[in-house]
Amino acid sequence: MNAEKNIWGMITQYIDRINQWLAQYPVWQRRVRILRLGLFQFGMGISLAPITGTLNRVLIS
Repeated sequence: MNAEKNIWGMITQYIDRINQWLAQYPVWQRRVRILRLGLFQFGMGISLAPITGTLNRVLIS
């Protein structure tokens, strides 16, 4: 349990440092948000691709 708290504390410290750095550089903050949105859209596209492909085969046939 103690090790889990220690690891979680280290992770939150790291995230806090990143957030402080991004607060100092708003241009990079915007770029990171765009990157996160792009990664989310890419993930959704990859996960829905098999369903879409199956539907296209059924509808075209």
